[in-house]
Amino acid sequence: RMWPRSKAGIPMGWCRACGYKWFPKSDVKPNPERIEQWRLEQLATEQKNLAETEQAIKILTDEHRWKYYYETLDREDAAKDAWVATGITYPIYWFNWLLGYDHAHRFWYDSGEGWKEHVTDTMTIPVRNLEGCVINIKHKLITPQPDGTKYRMEYRTHTEPLFIANIEDDKPQYTSTLILIEGEKKAGVVYQTLDMDIQVVGLPKNPSIAMLEGLAEKCKRVFQIIDPDIANDDLQRHKEV
Repeated sequence: RMWPRSKAGIPMGWCRACGYKWFPKSDVKPNPERIEQWRLEQLATEQKNLAETEQAIKILTDEHRWKYYYETLDREDAAKDAWVATGITYPIYWFNWLLGYDHAHRFWYDSGEGWKEHVTDTMTIPVRNLEGCVINIKHKLITPQPDGTKYRMEYRTHTEPLFIANIEDDKPQYTSTLILIEGEKKAGVVYQTLDMDIQVVGLPKNPSIAMLEGLAEKCKRVFQIIDPDIANDDLQRHKEV
C-alpha cells in the first residue's frame, strides 16, 4: 500500500504480506519473528472482536431497544421538533426508519484523567447491514461530550453501519439508481426531498472497499455525494502530489 502523505506527513509504502516499509530516504526490512507475532496478535484480536460482535448484536436484537426510542419520539413534541429541525419533517419517515429520542442517556468516556460519565438527551438512528438487519443504534448527542464527541453507538459491535432510506418491512429496496452520502441525516433528507424510486444510503465516515463493492453490485448507476471538507482535502492532496 502506498500513501502520498502518511500520518507523519511524508510518503510511505507498506507491504501487507511481508511487513516491508518504504520511506523517501530510508526503508525498514521485515523481521520474520515480529511478523509472525503480529499475525498471531491480529488473529487473537479478530476472534475477540467476533465474539463481542455476536454478543452485542444478540442483545440488541433481543431488546429491540430502537422501538423504545421510537415510542418516546412518537409521544413527545420536543422530540419531534428536534427531528423536524434536521430537515426530516414527515412522521412517516420517522416510522419507516424507526428514528427515536432518548432522555438522559448515559455514556462513559476517557477524559485523560480517568473515565467520566456524560449524561445527555440523544436523537437515535438504527443502523443496518447490507441485508437490512439492525446491527446498532447511533446516538446524536444533544449536548456533546466535553471532548467534542457528537455521536456515539449503543454498543461496540466492530461492524460497519449503514443507513438505508428505501426500506420496507426491514428489507432494503435496491433500485437501478443508488445515491451514497456520508451520514444518516443527510441521506434521509435527500431521499425525502427527491421522492423518487431510488435507493439512498448513508455511509460511515470511512467505508471499506468491500462495503462499497457490495452496494455497487446491487444497482446499475451509483452516485456519490462527497462532503465538501473531504472533497477539498482530496483536491489539496492531489495538488501536492
